[in-house]
Amino acid sequence: MRRGGIEPPAPRRCWMATENFTTKPSAHSMIDSRM
Repeated sequence: MRRGGIEPPAPRRCWMATENFTTKPSAHSMIDSRM
């Protein structure tokens, strides 16, 4: 698992990882906006 770049094969994996990393509402908005 790479932690430097954010290029996972599935967007769901990044979402779950972000939620676990910083369970915050701001993170969700950032990921959704980035997609």
